[in-house]
Formats: sequence, C-alpha cells, structure tokens
Amino acid sequence: MTGQVAEKSGATIPFATVFIEKTNLSMISDENGNFTFKNVPSGKHTLKISAIGFSTLKKAIEVSGNPVNVSIHLESELNELESVTVMGRTATDKVNKQAYSVTAIDAKKLHNTTLDLSHALDRVSGVRVREQGGVGSQSELSINGFSGNQIKVFIDGMPMENFGSSFQLNNIPINLADRVEVYKGVVPIWLGGDALGGAVNIVTNTKPRTYFDASYSFGSFNTHKTAINAGYTAKSGFTTEINVFQNYSDNNYWVNVEASRFKNG
Repeated sequence: MTGQVAEKSGATIPFATVFIEKTNLSMISDENGNFTFKNVPSGKHTLKISAIGFSTLKKAIEVSGNPVNVSIHLESELNELESVTVMGRTATDKVNKQAYSVTAIDAKKLHNTTLDLSHALDRVSGVRVREQGGVGSQSELSINGFSGNQIKVFIDGMPMENFGSSFQLNNIPINLADRVEVYKGVVPIWLGGDALGGAVNIVTNTKPRTYFDASYSFGSFNTHKTAINAGYTAKSGFTTEINVFQNYSDNNYWVNVEASRFKNG
C-alpha cells in the first residue's frame, strides 16, 4: 500500500505519522509526504494520519491481492492563544523575598519629586527619622526603637560613617537612588557592618550609560533644592559620573515659646 499526505490545496505534508489501527504497522512519511507499507493483511483497515498543525484524519481502506494507492488530504488546524502572561520579579521584589526582615523601596517611582531619602524612609513601617530643626539640620534614624551606632547606613554596600555631617539622609535627593533597602534586626554579612539594630543600604544605578538628569524645587521659608545627576560612557568603556545636590533654606519660621519667670531668693 502506497500513498501521499497533502493539504487540500495540493501542497504535500512532510513527516506525517501514518498508522494502521489494530496492527503494528506505522511509519513517518518522507519529505514529499509519501509512505509505503509492505505485507499489509488483506481485509478492511482504518488508517490514522496525524501531523503537526493539522487535524487528525481516519480513513477506511480495503486491501485485496492488488496494490493499493491512497491519497490523504488533511485540514489545517490553527490554535490561537488569547493572551500570554509573563510573570517576573523586579529587583525590589527579589529583595523583599529574602529570608531577612527587609523592606525595599522602589525609589525610581519617587524620582523628580521634592522628597529626600529621609522622607522616603519615614514611610516604612518601624522606621522613623527625627530632625532637630528645618532643612539641613541634624537628623536621627530609628529602626524598631534602635538608633545611633546601632544603625548603619550604606551606599552600594559602602559605609557612610566617614562621609561627614553634611552627607545625611535628609540632605540626599531621592534621584540618587534606584532603591532603598531597610534591614531590621539581622544585617546580611555581605554588608560587613556590626549593626545590632538594623541597616539602610542605598542602591544606585551602576550600569554604564550616558544620561543627564536635573531637578529644582522651591518652597516656603526661601527653600531651594537642586539636584544634578550626569554620566558618560565612551565606546572604549571609559565611564564617569557626577552627582551634585544643593539644599538651602532661611529656616526663618516662628516658634511660640512661653517665657519662664524665675523668682529671686
């Protein structure tokens, strides 16, 4: 028995599976869709033909003493997907899934706003930033009641202890960070700190790129905030970046204080 598998348009279908039911006879058609069976028992049989992208077909045939030639035509079968959903995690989500007690803030969503890092951290549960005065004043970070030397602050894993008093969380613009990681209690060993109460790691964008970003804001009490971030990457791979920020305020707000009266003697 010989035959050929083709589409209704006449184009041949290569490598289709041809099977004679209730027998052990099966084969794959060649690149032209042709197939040949030898020693097929006489009688009535059912051919089952299938191919990728086409509907499976069953065809009844009868074999006698003479050779049999069979012509098979398959119908195209298209299965279209209504939608494809790709699930993934951002770098911030991956940090939040760690075994540590950690909260990560996606700082990119807050870029080009008047917020600084301290105000962004103040939104995290268990974290409080207390300022002694107005813009530029000394601030104190508290995580779950721990403060002072019990809390360490890092930028890309580098400790900020030696940066000086001018480089505080309430002076750093939010545009400098890609995300901010707040570790409560146990601190990862890769940070290398001896903090007992927790740590804050400010993660910046370290990918080589050419960019320029600038923002300026003006507010009450003659407050001015300026932030400039720029970077250049040459074809040779040479990379340079600059981050400049400036905060100024007269801080000339009124404070009502009751005067104390002291009695002599």
